[in-house]
Amino acid sequence: MLRLVAGSLTIALLLSVVSFPSQQGGAAQQGSSVRGNAPRDLSIEWVGGTSYSTAKTPAEAREALEALVTGGAGQHFIVQFSRPLEQAERERVQSSGITLLSYLGNHGYFATARSTTLEMGLLRAVPLVDARPAQRAWKLHPMLERGQVPDWTVVESKNGSSIVGTYVLFHPDATLHEQSEVIRRHDGVVRDVIESLNGLVVELPFDNIKALAEEDPVQYVEPALPRMGTTNDSIRALTGVDTVQAAPYGLDGSGVSAMVYDGGTAFASHVDFGGRLTARDSDSLSTHATHVSGTVGGDGTASGGTNRGMAPGVLIESYGFEYDGSGTFLYTNPGDFEADYGDAIVNWGADVSNNSIGTNTETNGFDCAFQGNYGLMSSLIDAVVRGSVSGGVPHRIVWAAGNERQGSRCDVEGFGDYYSTAPPAGAKNHLSIGALNSNDDSMTSFSSWGPTDDGRLKPDFSAPGCQNGGDGGVTSCSSSSTTSYTVFCGTSMASPTVTGIVALMLQDYRAQFPGPDPRNSTLKALLAHTAVDILNTGPDYQSGYGSVRAPAAIDFMRQENFTESEISQGETLLYTVSVAPGDTELKITLAWSDVPGTPNVTTALVNDLDLHVFSPSSVEHFPWTLNPLIPADLAVQTARDHLNNIEQVQANSPEVGVWLVEIRGFNVPQGPQSFSLCASPNLINCASQGLIVLDKSTYNCSSTASVTVVDCDLNTDDFVSETIDVTVTSTTEPGGETLTLTESGTATATFFATLPFSTVDSPGVLQVTEGDSVDTLYIDADDGNGNMGVMITASASVDCTAPIISNVMVTDVTHIGATIEFDTDEASSALVDFGVNCGSLTEQALAFTPTLHHVVQLGGLNDGQTYAFTVTATDPAGNSTTDDNAGGCYDFMTDDVPDYFTEQFISFDLDGLSVTYVPNGSDESYVACAEAVPSFPNNPAGGTTLPLSDDDSDFVSIAGGQTVKLYGVSYGSFYVGSNGYITFTGGDTDYTESLSDHFDTPRVSANFDDYNPSSAGTVSWKQLSDRMVVTWENVTEYGTSNSNSFQVELFFDGQIRITYQGMASTDGVAGLSEGAGLPTAFLPSDISEYDTAGCGCAPAMVASRTASGNLNAYTATPPVLGGTMFFTVLAPYSNGVILATAAQANIPLANGQSLLIDTSASFLFSSAILGLPFGSGQMAVPSDPAFCGRTAATQAILIGPTAGGPPFQLTNAQDVTIGP
Repeated sequence: MLRLVAGSLTIALLLSVVSFPSQQGGAAQQGSSVRGNAPRDLSIEWVGGTSYSTAKTPAEAREALEALVTGGAGQHFIVQFSRPLEQAERERVQSSGITLLSYLGNHGYFATARSTTLEMGLLRAVPLVDARPAQRAWKLHPMLERGQVPDWTVVESKNGSSIVGTYVLFHPDATLHEQSEVIRRHDGVVRDVIESLNGLVVELPFDNIKALAEEDPVQYVEPALPRMGTTNDSIRALTGVDTVQAAPYGLDGSGVSAMVYDGGTAFASHVDFGGRLTARDSDSLSTHATHVSGTVGGDGTASGGTNRGMAPGVLIESYGFEYDGSGTFLYTNPGDFEADYGDAIVNWGADVSNNSIGTNTETNGFDCAFQGNYGLMSSLIDAVVRGSVSGGVPHRIVWAAGNERQGSRCDVEGFGDYYSTAPPAGAKNHLSIGALNSNDDSMTSFSSWGPTDDGRLKPDFSAPGCQNGGDGGVTSCSSSSTTSYTVFCGTSMASPTVTGIVALMLQDYRAQFPGPDPRNSTLKALLAHTAVDILNTGPDYQSGYGSVRAPAAIDFMRQENFTESEISQGETLLYTVSVAPGDTELKITLAWSDVPGTPNVTTALVNDLDLHVFSPSSVEHFPWTLNPLIPADLAVQTARDHLNNIEQVQANSPEVGVWLVEIRGFNVPQGPQSFSLCASPNLINCASQGLIVLDKSTYNCSSTASVTVVDCDLNTDDFVSETIDVTVTSTTEPGGETLTLTESGTATATFFATLPFSTVDSPGVLQVTEGDSVDTLYIDADDGNGNMGVMITASASVDCTAPIISNVMVTDVTHIGATIEFDTDEASSALVDFGVNCGSLTEQALAFTPTLHHVVQLGGLNDGQTYAFTVTATDPAGNSTTDDNAGGCYDFMTDDVPDYFTEQFISFDLDGLSVTYVPNGSDESYVACAEAVPSFPNNPAGGTTLPLSDDDSDFVSIAGGQTVKLYGVSYGSFYVGSNGYITFTGGDTDYTESLSDHFDTPRVSANFDDYNPSSAGTVSWKQLSDRMVVTWENVTEYGTSNSNSFQVELFFDGQIRITYQGMASTDGVAGLSEGAGLPTAFLPSDISEYDTAGCGCAPAMVASRTASGNLNAYTATPPVLGGTMFFTVLAPYSNGVILATAAQANIPLANGQSLLIDTSASFLFSSAILGLPFGSGQMAVPSDPAFCGRTAATQAILIGPTAGGPPFQLTNAQDVTIGP
């Protein structure tokens, strides 16, 4: 297991500074960004780490591209551009012979050439800045690249190699025949096809995976996910379902079909289903599935209606996740998911699906690195939402967020319960549901929290899934009889609550509106728009947008204050919202079902839409954003959101009048992108009351202003893009400029134009100077309220002076982060560029809110690392100043996280090793080393057996006044636990091998696991002259018949040695605990990688090697420097020697023969000639410290007495290691 590096937690927020396009989607306005159009460094955030390259000139990039394609048509490579491509530019790329494939973020793509000859002239007008081949590491999940075999993927082990389950994603242009040939070449077997993503489920030898990833058609290989597992009167009351089931709504889900995809199929004979539930596959019966189905649509017949579900008239199609129809599998099979969804939607008309399942990473002991991941399964879910299995017709999916906060094993990133969303709950497009208590809307103790690894919001919202008091959970149908109920708690219960509410919304929608059902994104926007904010103001990583309310969602939907549309790169669509006197809140919610993300890269968002909202006085209001580096912080409304596919702007006590809402296609590499928009109090596409808006409230002296006018009366011809004139003036140029605005399209009634500013007067340019006021004037001929010739204005100020930076300082340095603070003389936003040296500032962090004192959090850093940084301040007008400390950069060093000498395993790798912890007086208290050994240092024979039962502990007292030590504290006794540990202040019987349990008391965990020595094996102890020895020999894990042997030596001088000989267990916790609780800055150790020489001179050791005869090597004290080593031969020999030898040595024997010995050590102690019939010998141990820790072979040699016989025969051997 590799030690977790904090820097592997990639937060996309650090990369969100880009050049903002104008409303027409062109280049950034001058001064609007601290970066130019050509980035100095190109980066792509791969799952395994970030790659960097230097931007090429256009000519260099075209030359590199041409060199790549000469290798042959159909090869795949990476291209990267300096900005988003306009549609015309994409067409040029396509016409040149290049096909852009999967999007990689930061304007990069996988691509292929359709010919070895490109039309290079077409690429001259394209902002290409790099072309390079793909590296294997970018196509492999980092676990596979490291050579780590996930246990749950192992299907079979033979000939020393594991056959493992994988997901293999191919480039979109790879045919199924090509895929099959690739898999065949690497001895793989195709278990299923993932048509939505052009992928396969493959089992193949683990040793062949890296070669498979080298294949050109292969885009990505990742380990199969762990097998997914399963994760009502009060919930009806809390969500308001009781209200909408009753008159005047009268909703019960009739006419709606819901798919329940679960750990098995539901019990169709339960009376609460009334013949409305059908099991559609052959999976086994599951009470969990029955319970979930009852929450979605049971009618409560067996309880007199008390335990009825959300939509008691809905049809239910029940499916169980399985491998290939057999009902048994070791890992999650996306092919089954795709096939079942296709069957349910296409053949049985499923309108919405519930998924109360997940990988349960925390509780199942799977690799914690999976929490927060996106990956292939999430990408598949996003594809299905967009209609990949239903002919392009969107589908609605509800998914349980997971119960990962049940333990603390995975709280290793330094963020506590945050970042606990396990795949595939981190997909983008489904409705991810957290769990609340139904009695009081409080957060449950188990519901998973966001963000995802790329900083996205999860869950989307929450619903009741448990209860404090009452039935203690959610009561719903059971499989035990046709009338029985049972009580469960979990996000598994919250998800079907929302699924049932969606069924009610679909039923009501069909009654209110003609046409197709609403998109999944529309439902997400409606539910987020009307949810109750129960925790922090705005969205949060605990409950999402809040607690779902059915009446509010349905009432708002009936008002028709929502719309669905689509947008392409560079486009801007406008809407207006009317605010009347007395309206207390304005809320705008935008959601879209994004293109499936590329699993190779960390950032899941592909198409990035921006929500811009302007008040009647042209003040812009920003959407809610959260800081994934400080996940507990409150949401703010000061910046753009470039992470999520849902955005919301909220304003309390809004300004009366018409507000302008812009949806901008900020970065739409794979468009057009459909979206859903909700607005309150009143969304209107157009109005007679004119509106004029400037895009900024403050400009600098070289800015370009964008002016927008919206007025329905100006659209006099639906087939022509018309024009209007407005006047723009400044204090310096009071006569101003007449600006002609052009309609954005036919019949849009929205008019745009831009006007450049300058300190020098010239035609078509507005002259400005510091402190000017800029005013725009539009004459509204008729405002629709009986007023004629109304003057509509918008104003802004001019600021041409850059801010001054002072008092740069570094505060709050930790092992994974630091805070940069500085002051400015005017309100500004802040940017920190940082990296491992001044010449490579490859990372960025921002604080968007304009202020005088700036606090910028840096996160995702490595411990014990020096970082250089510069600070940049940008005022609202776009004037920027950078402080680089006179060219030398500022710097700081992160704290070095101490080694806590503890590792939690999912794949135990210490077998055959001896690990020694030597006190050294440092802050860490010990230095550790590990080395391979052939056997236990001490033979447990003759020790005192402890009569330990399952989950038991026994007391051991140390005789003779001796003590052992742990972290400098002396103990005259200790407690031996059956579950693989020794405690010192009291006995412990805990069998849950979590990090928090390990650290809760002074403890030596040899391998903290659930062992049962009463079933098999022994636990014994013995006291030697210099140590206490405790041995677990051939003990079994609970419920198994396997065998595990390990030994702990507690030396009286404070050293500790743990040796493992024959370990079948694959999990557990090993290491030392001071007993102060789980450290805040804990990073797991990698015990097997401790340096062999790290301890200097380890304790003395005697270990037998297999041979014939009887040689007993012993000492009154262990073999130490300057001491004496004694040997005794316990069997008669006619003639022989005992010797300890190192380098090649020619040793004379008593009968005149000589013996040439060559062993691995480096010195010869002596030889002792033994007479008949047997005897003993001794030799001096050198006092030279250079010999400390060396190993010598001690051998008994039988000399052949017969002429012509063998010159010698090795009869036994032992290894001795010299101690200090």
